[in-house]
Amino acid sequence: MLRNGTRLDAQLTIHNSGTKEFTSLEIGKLALRVLAGAGEARLVEPAFPIHIDNLTPGAFHTIALTLDVPQSVKKLALSESGTVNNGESSPYRFSLGQVIFPNQGRMPDFINRGTYAKPINSRLAAIPAMAADIYTFTVPDAVTVESLAGLTTGWGYSLHNESRSLWLVTTGLSVSAFQPVHFSTPPPILLFDFPDLAPCATVTVPYDPLAPAGLYQIF
Repeated sequence: MLRNGTRLDAQLTIHNSGTKEFTSLEIGKLALRVLAGAGEARLVEPAFPIHIDNLTPGAFHTIALTLDVPQSVKKLALSESGTVNNGESSPYRFSLGQVIFPNQGRMPDFINRGTYAKPINSRLAAIPAMAADIYTFTVPDAVTVESLAGLTTGWGYSLHNESRSLWLVTTGLSVSAFQPVHFSTPPPILLFDFPDLAPCATVTVPYDPLAPAGLYQIF
């Protein structure tokens, strides 16, 4: 990352580390959410949606981002949502997230595993120099959730830092793709707040559609 005043230049890398080729991938939206500090951040460029073709296993695509981020913002979440097609079935929805620390001059590495399984096959990332590498991440609610058409539902989460001496600083979340019932179904919304946990600490956040809070929300 490179900061010049409130301008912040960063690179978002989409990496297919799975075994299936993506015949097409579209990032329809990139959302910004301030998690610590004050002020509002906004995307300057590029314009979305962004289309990526033929991302083979092991290949990656890098997108240059220009953000407007006040100096008062200490922790910023980025979430990308869109669709991916492997040429073998209906397109899948995805929603992914990362955290950046604008005043620390670094952006955590992020890997898209390219798996196609249950929606809550999830993986957290952490900054090795700052965080414990032993943690328990669970989804307390049932893996399968249901709601009436037009209503929302979602998942909560629980996270436990098992280290007795190191903090856990979460920096990224990736899940398997969501297959929509209808292609017109809105993409899932990432609610995860990327908490920082002291040694031996636990945080549990139930799904709350009003806050909203939890892990993910779907329609």
